[in-house]
Amino acid sequence: MSRRTYWTIRLVVLCVLLVVLLAAIGAGAAAGLLGGGAVLRGEPAAQAEFSDVTALDIRAGSCSVRATVWDGDTVQVAYYAPGLLRTGEPEMTQAGATLSVSAPAASGIFSLLGGRLELRLPAGLAADCTIRSGSGSVDWDAPMGDGTVEVGSGSVKVRRGGDSLTVTTGAGSVKVYTPFRSLTVDSGTGSVKAVAGPESRTVSVTADTGSVKLALEGVTGYTWRHTAGVGSVKDEYRDWKAEDDGETVWGDGSLAIVTDCGTGSTKLTDWND
Repeated sequence: MSRRTYWTIRLVVLCVLLVVLLAAIGAGAAAGLLGGGAVLRGEPAAQAEFSDVTALDIRAGSCSVRATVWDGDTVQVAYYAPGLLRTGEPEMTQAGATLSVSAPAASGIFSLLGGRLELRLPAGLAADCTIRSGSGSVDWDAPMGDGTVEVGSGSVKVRRGGDSLTVTTGAGSVKVYTPFRSLTVDSGTGSVKAVAGPESRTVSVTADTGSVKLALEGVTGYTWRHTAGVGSVKDEYRDWKAEDDGETVWGDGSLAIVTDCGTGSTKLTDWND
């Protein structure tokens, strides 16, 4: 047998196996045997409801996380599985007033996109939150008390304010739409947009690569310590531009701002989503 014939036979065999595999996956998904039925119908693979919760500890793995509010008095959690292959169910446990949710580890060749965790929280609850995601976005549209968000790769959106918030990302944009009394953002790669208001006391933003925009709403003054590697530093409200790294005081100096941007501009300015 020639070398060319040998490799031709191997290629044909691989093609046949691929066709058989795809046919089996399609049949399994249609029968609901591979865990894809719930995903295709838009139904959660697992869901639960909890009472008397004041703190959340979420370990999302490769799942995205979204939180909204509702008129009820319980916390509702729904998990949507990724892809066509089963990945197990999340662990949901309540110890006292703390609810812990751990997403199952993604597995299988169709689980690369990750699953989804959706939470509905009582409108009057400002829960203390710890949210960790390896490779999934976080979109939090519910009040927070003290919040910590850690994402390896994925965007972070926090749409409602609270007491304190710390956000750490490896790669992905960060948007904080409403003020916190204390805000700290540490971003590896990605833009950062945030808002400070009359109740804000400290804002600290570190961005290795990416621009920084901080909107000031009702702020009566700031003490701004700014550092920039490559990129401009501006206060567009006052039409002022920094010539060097340093500290700038305006008004009553009550808001403490610290920015350290490696590559990208730093601006105090209004911004759009």
